[in-house]
Amino acid sequence: MISDSKGLWVRVPKSFIPEDFVMCLQITHGVRPQLTGKEYKSIAKIAFHFGFSNTVRYCEQQLIKINEQPSLIIKNFKMAMNFNMERYMIHLLIHIGSAKQLVNFLSKLDLEEMSSEFMKAFVAKFLFL
Repeated sequence: MISDSKGLWVRVPKSFIPEDFVMCLQITHGVRPQLTGKEYKSIAKIAFHFGFSNTVRYCEQQLIKINEQPSLIIKNFKMAMNFNMERYMIHLLIHIGSAKQLVNFLSKLDLEEMSSEFMKAFVAKFLFL
């Protein structure tokens, strides 16, 4: 939690970085900086926490643009699920090469928490492998 000069408290994510929050606000107000994938992920987390859906979408778009060949790690799938990044999830799914790899990711994800859109994307990928 962070307080201001008036003693008002604001709940922030555990891994809160003030510079990323400032950049999140900049993006929310129309600034379009060139950042790294790690920075976009951190900003998307902050933006999702505060409900800045347009900023989350912008970060999602930039992650897709930066990572034409994304690393297929479970952390990226969980981030897409947690921040409701449907396009990024589909971008990741496109790069899965085998049914075994897909089943491996599904076994590590919490299917109960997955939205119906994400489930549809996984089923479609499974059917077309």
